[in-house]
Amino acid sequence: MPCLSKPTETAIDPNTGERVTKTSQKRYGYQRDADGVLHCVPLCNDTAAAPSMLAAEFKRQERIAAGNDESTPLPAESLSKVLERFEAYLRSKRESDKHIKQTISRTRTKTTQRHLDHSLSKILTFWLQQSQPVLR
Repeated sequence: MPCLSKPTETAIDPNTGERVTKTSQKRYGYQRDADGVLHCVPLCNDTAAAPSMLAAEFKRQERIAAGNDESTPLPAESLSKVLERFEAYLRSKRESDKHIKQTISRTRTKTTQRHLDHSLSKILTFWLQQSQPVLR
């Protein structure tokens, strides 16, 4: 489980020559990743926000360990490759040629107009992943 701390530093005061202990203003969170390696995560100064930030980081590490990390970016594909895969998907569903041509041309036109090449790639990739049948 993750834990919070506010580390202290011991230094020698140059004026007096005595040891002085200072507490850090920033809070730090310690957690183990999926491989068991201990990581120190710098958080913030706020007492209430630091635990929620650490909890969010802990959830992200758990998702990475489970293989469900959504924060990793999808590889950018060109629009033509995405539309080719989408067209193949429509053909596998046995859609009519007229429907396929209209869908692809409208998608290409809208994307070209709005310059959403990368966003469309992510949307279509997600949609294609969701439409795959679940094998039980």
